[in-house]
Amino acid sequence: MIKSVAAQNAACNTIVRMVDNGTLFPTGCVDIYNADSTFITSLSFSYPAFRDATDGTSVSNMIMDATAVRDGTMSLFSVMSRDRTSVWSGTVSNQTGAGDMRLNTVSIYRDSTVSLASAYYAVPR
Repeated sequence: MIKSVAAQNAACNTIVRMVDNGTLFPTGCVDIYNADSTFITSLSFSYPAFRDATDGTSVSNMIMDATAVRDGTMSLFSVMSRDRTSVWSGTVSNQTGAGDMRLNTVSIYRDSTVSLASAYYAVPR
């Protein structure tokens, strides 16, 4: 099955706009966990979280830095709405790995700063 670019963009925009749904918190966030699903940190999106899709891909607006609350190896993530319901989730790896989110390093120490320069969501053709 092949989608038109218009269909890709519509699907992508529908999904990323779910990050802005809700009223419990001012913004959506990215929660990061270790392999046992133990919470490590949460990075807040700006509002709105993502730009309109182009060619089936939406790029995030600014993501705020966060502080790790424990030592660990970042292995899993979940993009959460403003009401803290999961919109999508996946695996974390270093830049040479196959994770859905690729970071410079996956080892983190408590009180370290965690930064994401950007994030994107893509709908395949």
